Amino acid sequence: GKMNYRNHRKIAVIDGNIGYVGGINVGDEYINDNGTGYWRDTHLRIFGDAVKSLQIHFLSTWKFVSNEIITHYKPFFPEIKALQTKIALQIAGSGPDTDWANIMELAITAIITAKQYVYITTPYFVPNDEMIAAIQIAAKSGVDVRLIIPEKSDSWVVKHASNSFLEA
Repeated sequence: GKMNYRNHRKIAVIDGNIGYVGGINVGDEYINDNGTGYWRDTHLRIFGDAVKSLQIHFLSTWKFVSNEIITHYKPFFPEIKALQTKIALQIAGSGPDTDWANIMELAITAIITAKQYVYITTPYFVPNDEMIAAIQIAAKSGVDVRLIIPEKSDSWVVKHASNSFLEA
C-alpha cells in the first residue's frame, strides 16, 4: 500500500554507465560482525542500456520525494558503449509513486508460466490471495515449487505472519 509512502529501492548509478540494484541495506546491523546472526542480501551490478532505466527510476524517486524536477538531465544519460554479450534485462519499479503493482504482476506471471521450477526466496513471506493462487497453480501443473525463508527472522510479527501460510 501507499500508507507510509516508503519503498525499498536501493539504487546506485555511477556515471550513467554502471548500476547497482538489489536488497543491500546501509547500516551497522547488516555487516555480520555484531553478534546478531548472519545477514545476506542479493545485489546486482549491471551495465548497458538497462542502466538508463535504472537512472530513470532513481530520478523519478528523487522527484517524488523532493518534488524537485531535474531539468538538466543529459549528464545522467551518457552514450553507453556496446557490450560484447547481450542479456535481456528489464528494470521494474513499484511503490507509492506508481499506480499499479507491476512487480507483483510480474512475479505472478512468471510463476504461472513456469515450465520446470519456481524457487522463491524472501525474508518476509506474506503473500496475498493472488500470489497463493499462482503458487498453487504452478505446483498443480507439475512445476517444482520451493520456498526458501529464514529459520530465524528479524521481525517476530513477520515470522508469525509467514508461518501462518505454512503447514507443519
